[in-house]
Amino acid sequence: MSRRLRVFVSSTMKDLPNERFAVVDRLKSFNVDVINAEDVKPNGYGSWETLEAEINSADIFILILGNTYGWIPKEGPKNGLGLSVTHLELKHAQKISIPVLSFLKNLEYGTDSSSEDAKNRDAFRNIVQDWKEGYFTTGFDLANDLSRKVGDAFISLLMDEFQKVKLQERASFATKSTLKLAKNKNIKPKLTSLPFELVEAVKSRNAVLFAGAGMSLSAGLPAASAFAQSMIKLMHNVEPDYSANLTGSAFAGIATDLCAVMGRQYLVEAIAKIIDSPQGVEPTEAHLKSVKLFEHIITTNYDNLFEDAMRFLDLNSDIYAEEIDCEISSRSLIKLHGTVGIPSSLLLTESEVLMFDKTRPNIWSATLSKLKSKVVVVVGASLHDPSIIRLFSEADNIKGYFVSPEILSSTPNRVNIWNLECIQAEADEFMSKLYDYIYTA
Repeated sequence: MSRRLRVFVSSTMKDLPNERFAVVDRLKSFNVDVINAEDVKPNGYGSWETLEAEINSADIFILILGNTYGWIPKEGPKNGLGLSVTHLELKHAQKISIPVLSFLKNLEYGTDSSSEDAKNRDAFRNIVQDWKEGYFTTGFDLANDLSRKVGDAFISLLMDEFQKVKLQERASFATKSTLKLAKNKNIKPKLTSLPFELVEAVKSRNAVLFAGAGMSLSAGLPAASAFAQSMIKLMHNVEPDYSANLTGSAFAGIATDLCAVMGRQYLVEAIAKIIDSPQGVEPTEAHLKSVKLFEHIITTNYDNLFEDAMRFLDLNSDIYAEEIDCEISSRSLIKLHGTVGIPSSLLLTESEVLMFDKTRPNIWSATLSKLKSKVVVVVGASLHDPSIIRLFSEADNIKGYFVSPEILSSTPNRVNIWNLECIQAEADEFMSKLYDYIYTA
């Protein structure tokens, strides 16, 4: 089962609303499933039973302690223990051996220290920081400060080989718990039909799939902001004050800086570490169905999910990840920006991405030919990458479809310049519906 990493955020709620929001927002930007009490929906189970199940499904536990100890149950499950819900959550995380990242708000001068809650708070802090059985903790003052530190700690954990092994050891348990939770969620498909012309084009093998990062995100791989954060953290080893805007478009710029300071080999190894997600990433339904539906797949993704899908289904396809000196075969996977399996093929820095058509003119031309001669089905790609904008603009006779789970009011006008018709759907849902039309209709 492919899934995103799941992170449980534990803290008192009344005194830390801004901090919780900032942390959740940062982690979600990394393509992480964040579990926090505000988003847990009623499911017919008791409060503690629900929290326990959510913690069981988590890969990482983030503890945030503020000015208070928190609410202590006086009745129901866990009553009589004298422990706050936050304390109970931590004890359960420790019981099932989830890696814990802990953060303590710096208490202001004059903060209450004599009330019963304050005494419990300070005792809990001491337990968390205990040398023998506690954790290395990080202090913070403001929500933005905490958000940055949580992001750094999360990325450090993913890049640490020892911690990755710990995550991998309990990944199976977390996955089984996640599946149990999923059974209680009634998610109805939204996509009811597909354009006749689209179905006929795919059925007659007259369509090409252009797949972007969205398909890899669905499998659980980190988002561009996580890659950017990891490279920024590495830059801090040599330039402590280095900073950059954590958006997807900044990725190539940060990669350029890291390459200049540490060398290309160092950069490639950093990318490979983040792609090697510890929860275990497998091809999604979208990957498995798309390799059967499309003879030609073009992608900007570095990962091997399409290749894994082909191996799983015992399908043969020629893979092109570097410059070519031959014709594209009748069944092909074109990896425009290279593949992690061939480090030299990766296009990472600004110049490598922007000069793609000059350094790999043959694969550029072959891709243009496919885009011009086939119905183009874009799935999981924002089409904001400068080199891809140039590619689509040069293929001025495109006709096809733009599939995305979110269609903004500006999206139709933006993609209409390439004659793309919008279809709002998740990748798995879209490919499953298309597959049903062609193979079960």
